[in-house]
Amino acid sequence: MRTLNAYEWGERGAPVVVCLHGVSSYGGRFDGLAEPLAGRYHVIGLDLLGHGHSPWEPPWNVDAHLDAIVASVPDAPAIWIGHSFGGRLVAELAARDPGRVERVALLDPALHVLPHVALDLAEVATAREANPSLANRRL
Repeated sequence: MRTLNAYEWGERGAPVVVCLHGVSSYGGRFDGLAEPLAGRYHVIGLDLLGHGHSPWEPPWNVDAHLDAIVASVPDAPAIWIGHSFGGRLVAELAARDPGRVERVALLDPALHVLPHVALDLAEVATAREANPSLANRRL
C-alpha cells in the first residue's frame, strides 16, 4: 500500500486534524492554518498522489487516493479539512469509513468535476511547475 508525504505541526498524541489539498496544491500549503492550531492539535497536511513528495505513479483515482490517505494517518477518528478536490476526498472518506471522521470542514469542495475540466486544471498546474513565470497567472 502506498503512503503519502506528510507535513506535521503540533504534538503527536494530540487530537488529529488531517488536511487534504486541491489539484494544484500540496500539503505544506496548510501551514497558515496549521500553525495556530498546533498548540491544541496534531495537524497533518498530506501531499496527495501525484503531488509534492508523494508517489507520482498512477492510478490517481478516488479509491487509490483514499487507500493512500488511510495508510498515511493514524487509525482513529480525526477532524478532516478538505479544499477543492481534497473536499471531494474527505466527503468520499466520510461515506466509506465514517468511523474515521469526527468532524468535517469542506472548503470550496469539488464534489463533481467534469473530466475535461480536471484535465485542463492538471495541464495548467503542470505548465506552472515547468515555467515559474506562469505561477501568478489566473485560469
